Amino acid sequence: LEANAYRWRFNLKTGEVREGDIDDLNTEFNKSNPIFHGVKSKYSYHQRIPLLHEGGHTLRFTGLVKYDNDTGQHSQWDYGAGVFGSEAVYAPKAGADRSSAEDDGYVITLVTDSNNWQSQCLVFDATDIQQGPIARVAMPHRVPYGFHATWARGEDLYR
Repeated sequence: LEANAYRWRFNLKTGEVREGDIDDLNTEFNKSNPIFHGVKSKYSYHQRIPLLHEGGHTLRFTGLVKYDNDTGQHSQWDYGAGVFGSEAVYAPKAGADRSSAEDDGYVITLVTDSNNWQSQCLVFDATDIQQGPIARVAMPHRVPYGFHATWARGEDLYR
């Protein structure tokens, strides 16, 4: 699987359309802060998939990547040898709104260690994923990697 972060730019005044890869890093399942959906967003978070020549395997996510969509720069955190992730979700911090920093929240994913078949929920500070998870929650059962995910605020669950 070769999946690069791709950008489309539409100039609504001139009708000009520009498109192209952000870079050549192989990623999937991008997420961004839902508070900023529908407006220009600076950051997106992706699952890293090594290419076959890098020892990769289809849809085995080996790390988390944060893109700065303005500059094309990225930072990443690798899950570790034999540890594979699932689709990440973005959870804004309590009280966050469009006046907050766009990366004022958390990126959450489930990972499974194929060495011992233990699963964990990892929570990253969205401002600096390179520091690694700020919290790890052991799951009582193995969670197969590759699951899709979504985030909902607690009050939205009880409507």
